[in-house]
Amino acid sequence: MHLAAASLSGNTLSQRPVWRPRAEGRVGGRRPKLKPHQQQEIVNAVREGRYTPADAARLFNVHPATISRLLAAARTST
Repeated sequence: MHLAAASLSGNTLSQRPVWRPRAEGRVGGRRPKLKPHQQQEIVNAVREGRYTPADAARLFNVHPATISRLLAAARTST
């Protein structure tokens, strides 16, 4: 249904210039759920044993896989 409305208005995805948002400073992708200071707090708390990864996930309202990826990235960068 949405495709029909888009084609009627003449503004289909194939007609939109892809370069324009980038030229205006916008970047693609989803915004991170956690701010950098929150990420650091989680890594420190789990390393120090204050939280388990599951506790941190519940506390910050994210999926446990998000915490797992965060901890894995912290391990490889250190």
